[in-house]
Amino acid sequence: EDRLRKHVLDDFSKLFTKIFQSYPYVRAGDEESSDPVEKKWDELTDEEKSEVTDVANAYATSAELALHETCGDDKQKFKLVSSAFYGLRTLISAPRSLYLMLKFNLSKDDRAAVHRRISSGGLPASTLVHMSPEDLASEDQQKSRRELEDEALAQSILQKTRAPTAKIT
Repeated sequence: EDRLRKHVLDDFSKLFTKIFQSYPYVRAGDEESSDPVEKKWDELTDEEKSEVTDVANAYATSAELALHETCGDDKQKFKLVSSAFYGLRTLISAPRSLYLMLKFNLSKDDRAAVHRRISSGGLPASTLVHMSPEDLASEDQQKSRRELEDEALAQSILQKTRAPTAKIT
């Protein structure tokens, strides 16, 4: 076993267990085809709590596997990352930067929309690994980013100047 992969799996298990316990979805009845229903953690039976925890651990395993498949075993894969401090540039391995980005964004409590999509089964782990930080941002951050982009676009468009139609001499 690779120690790094085990560490990532342990962190993902803790992270996704917290997400699945915050927004637990259970199937109504014993039917596999029924849509999951969101309930509060306190309303769940012990069997349902165990099921939610098992699903969280399975999701963590599939997320770790998707991360490993995305980045691979290639230790030579590096990505140039600009630091916010003093404009420094540093080399960070692609798997590590992707793992840290996911861990940072998913640990935030204001990412309720993404958390609900994960725990309801609407967001597969393979898709989650390929999401950008902008996609994982909270709804308020996405809205403010869109407003800033629209404002910047409006300022960058040059207004057409009107020239006189006749030559002034």
